[in-house]
Amino acid sequence: LAHSSDWYVTLVEGIAGGDATNISTGPRPPDGHNLWPALVGGGDSPRTEVVHQVSNEHFDALTGKSYINGTEVSSGNCDGSCGMAIRMGSWKLIVGLPGDPSVKQFPVASASATPFGRNGGNIEPGTNHCRAKSGSTSPSAKAGTYLFNLDDDLTESNNLAAEQPNRVAAMKARLLEVGKNGPPPAYLFTTKSTEEAGMEAVCSNTKKTGCLSPGDL
Repeated sequence: LAHSSDWYVTLVEGIAGGDATNISTGPRPPDGHNLWPALVGGGDSPRTEVVHQVSNEHFDALTGKSYINGTEVSSGNCDGSCGMAIRMGSWKLIVGLPGDPSVKQFPVASASATPFGRNGGNIEPGTNHCRAKSGSTSPSAKAGTYLFNLDDDLTESNNLAAEQPNRVAAMKARLLEVGKNGPPPAYLFTTKSTEEAGMEAVCSNTKKTGCLSPGDL
């Protein structure tokens, strides 16, 4: 396993020969792993888990709402996939909505600029340019507890939660532990109005440049 947070530690320790544990430039010490020995030697990765999403006092992953000192500051928008998730070894746990199982085809390469969005430039009904408004995106599956063994089920089609209650409980406990110790998001908006203004600025720029964002695919 590997996570984007591992690259910092890998560069500092694996390549530069430094000590990442003595570097404190953020709200928490680096929690990544040095992947260099595994990359050059072909051994196992030191990372055994990947946390995809947690809930805590700052963010409720089951509703998509953000909070500052207990006060709600964002309206919540999960685009139909609210939930918490963690992978431990070959097992992945999702609590909430499992997301959209459909496959989006990447646009065909072209010499001309790509129109905004995946629908050729038309703003889709119920959206504010590049992100669905809260409540306008219908979930593709029911909220619940989903457990998948990725060694045998890469498409995450066979839910084993009912067959593995002890594993589910342990993974849920780990999600709560990680979430409780997590710092507040660096991008948290202080009011709903600043969130809406920020979203509008991003979407307006996307529309002008014609760039595809991950949410457009």
